Amino acid sequence: MAVKKSAAQARSQGRRVSNSRAMEVLSRVGLCARGVIYVLVGLLAVQMGFGGDSGKEADRSGAVQTIGEQPFGRVLL
Repeated sequence: MAVKKSAAQARSQGRRVSNSRAMEVLSRVGLCARGVIYVLVGLLAVQMGFGGDSGKEADRSGAVQTIGEQPFGRVLL
């Protein structure tokens, strides 16, 4: 009986956390960060398409590397 009660309490607490304002904000921040990475990958691909000599790959690691090389880039990362 105690196992069922603790499992129900865990589910209840999990629902409260998943419905909290903090979780919503963190989710939105994560989605925005993912969007920024996609935009940077796209910009790198366009730059490479127009013959930019950046020498970087148009993928996530190249985008992260590009951010890191910018002023305040490490802070942003």
